[in-house]
Amino acid sequence: GPSVVKVANSALFDSANSEDLSRGSMSGTATTWTASFWVYRGDNGQRASTDAKFMFTTASDAGLAFANNSASNVLAWYGGSYTATTAVFRDLGWYHIVVKNVAGTGKVYVNGVSVLSDLTVPTADATMAIGSYNNSSSYLDGYMAEWVFIDGTALEPTSFAGFDSTGTYWTPLANETIKELTFGTNGFYLDNTTNAETDASGN
Repeated sequence: GPSVVKVANSALFDSANSEDLSRGSMSGTATTWTASFWVYRGDNGQRASTDAKFMFTTASDAGLAFANNSASNVLAWYGGSYTATTAVFRDLGWYHIVVKNVAGTGKVYVNGVSVLSDLTVPTADATMAIGSYNNSSSYLDGYMAEWVFIDGTALEPTSFAGFDSTGTYWTPLANETIKELTFGTNGFYLDNTTNAETDASGN
């Protein structure tokens, strides 16, 4: 289920207004990379919908979504066809999601736990869309926060989050800790402290 932790700063994505973010051309991105972010879905009926709602696409035809056009509340990687979790994520709350890609083979984690593996991940060769499928459809409704893209390195979820001092709740690492990561050529960090689009990585 979701973490009960609150994430300090986030960006609202309204599917009714076709809202998303674009990274620009990702050409030249290494075949190994890591994406980390927190997501909180809106409660507008989409939890019962089998229409895929994409959190991001990072290649011309690949990305991660809630639902897979046949099952609701699953997490599904799309790369021409869907690979979906057996676990369902129907509860509202913050989920920490990491996609780790090693030379074209991907793995997805939720709150530090592996939920998908052995995924085929194409080269990140196109504009990155955050909150939609290719900036054109399947828009997410809800919040996303702490968006980190690491170009050239495959990192574990503990590079971005970890259990609190009681060992109970999965929580984001400090802003300054994230800034110390090596982001690579096309890497970025959207910490949402000023607006949705400001890159805090130094890139």
